[in-house]
Amino acid sequence: VKIANDQVLKITTKYNSLLLKDCVGRSIVPGIQIGVNEHIDLHSTNFIQFYGVEENFYNGRIMRINFREKLLVSHKIRIARLMDLKLCENIGPEFKYGCETLLLFNTNGVIISLDNKFKKIILSHYYQNFLVYYLSYSIYEVVISSCYIDHHILVFGNSTKKIRFYRVNFGNSVVKINHECENIIIKKTIGSFVISNIIRKSSLHGGSLYLHDGVFIFENDLFKTQHSLLLKRVVIGQRTIVRENVNVVNLISVVIRKRAVLKINDDCEILLIDNCDGNLDFSGCTCLKSLTIKNYKFIYHKNIYDNLLSLHLEGLNINTTIRLEENIKTVKLMDVTTGWFGSAKIVVNYEEIYVRNFVGNLDISNLFDCFKKLFTGKTITIAYEMISDKFGRTMFFNNICLEKDYEIPNDVESVILRNFKTNGKAKLKINKTCKYFKLNVYQGCIDVSKMKDIKEVVFIGCLPIFKDNS
Repeated sequence: VKIANDQVLKITTKYNSLLLKDCVGRSIVPGIQIGVNEHIDLHSTNFIQFYGVEENFYNGRIMRINFREKLLVSHKIRIARLMDLKLCENIGPEFKYGCETLLLFNTNGVIISLDNKFKKIILSHYYQNFLVYYLSYSIYEVVISSCYIDHHILVFGNSTKKIRFYRVNFGNSVVKINHECENIIIKKTIGSFVISNIIRKSSLHGGSLYLHDGVFIFENDLFKTQHSLLLKRVVIGQRTIVRENVNVVNLISVVIRKRAVLKINDDCEILLIDNCDGNLDFSGCTCLKSLTIKNYKFIYHKNIYDNLLSLHLEGLNINTTIRLEENIKTVKLMDVTTGWFGSAKIVVNYEEIYVRNFVGNLDISNLFDCFKKLFTGKTITIAYEMISDKFGRTMFFNNICLEKDYEIPNDVESVILRNFKTNGKAKLKINKTCKYFKLNVYQGCIDVSKMKDIKEVVFIGCLPIFKDNS
């Protein structure tokens, strides 16, 4: 719409939705004005939109406007999006009755709200002149995305409880978070951080972290009683301690520099170490219930393993003798080898066990007493686990050669065999509770005389001859 220079378009009725796009000229619109004038004077390529979201509240979006005076918004605003605005210094929109969520996309200038209180501010696409002063406002949640922020020290106020960074390059800046937060989410970000309430180098000082396209996530559960921490592609250059009351710690591709140590808090309950490098200390984690170590050196603290409920080892070498006691309910060993003086023994009372590509000395005689202790085939897989409602308790054998009679345990409902063989007179005896049986290439003897409740049988690559001993 183009309005003549000597004319003014006046909207007198209350509106639920307003859209001004690429308009030129002066307009009088209830709820917005520029400077001391009642009207707004627009030029081409502009965009102003307000629409009601509930009684007396509006959402707004303002784009591509060059302000020479202050824009006054007298609506109560739930969400305001200001994008590609060119503002004179210290001149910008003012939200007379407040704004709960403010999104600034490549927009400079001071935006004023009632008492400068925002529930949430999103700052996006700033590559120079980053608006540091907004961090001093009373804000519950701050989101910074797709920005380059150089030569700043960013300090967040105590009122900010949720902090999120996405695709941010902090250059030579330092980010300091020194207070209690509910959530801190940092993804695909480069920069140095001091987050003293979560990671510290002593009881008084925050330890520094460097993220290279890294991830740092600290979260609470819905009841704010469980805390979790994820570090991914993080570099630690000094002795660093994870704070107490972090129940879940996940470390992925974390690099700990020479002479530095990352110590896990003693009350940690779930720990994942995946493809890390450097010195990790979890020797005091006596509350640990679940431990996963992948592509890292094997660490064995007997007092820790004696309390575990779940253990997952993958892509590592065991050079000592370990005994996994009755406390452990779930065991997974994948791509694991034992050295000349290494061995592993798994005793009874497990609920799930999965072994794949194990080479070395493994004793699981309580469940698989028919197999040799020395595993030499990288392709061997044995599993005893719950898979789904259809299969129930399942036993799976791949590339196994049976050397003496073995009977499937009575709690197993599904048996899956792949490349299965029996040696000489050895038999595999299927239990009476088996309901699902799948056979993919085999050679040898299978005793099905007890199998009375079978529901489904699948043969792949072979059609065996069964003999009923009765």
